[in-house]
Amino acid sequence: MQDTNDLYAEFQVHPSAAPKVIEAAYKGLVRTYHPDVNKSPDANERMKRINLAYAVLRNPDKRHRERLRRGKEKPEIAVSDDI
Repeated sequence: MQDTNDLYAEFQVHPSAAPKVIEAAYKGLVRTYHPDVNKSPDANERMKRINLAYAVLRNPDKRHRERLRRGKEKPEIAVSDDI
């Protein structure tokens, strides 16, 4: 999986970007880099990266897990009074 920072960099959005901002960025990237439109030799590879990033960024659970995995957020720890 790409580095979390790379996911946001791929979309040129801030890590706290709203889902609608991420979706708009994705649609713009698809219009620009889809192999049917973009004839550059790396268009297929670029679309794979864009689609992988979108699969994580559009899903709140995957987005949160990826940030935890990369150490960008601290996991919530249940506190008990039974100590």
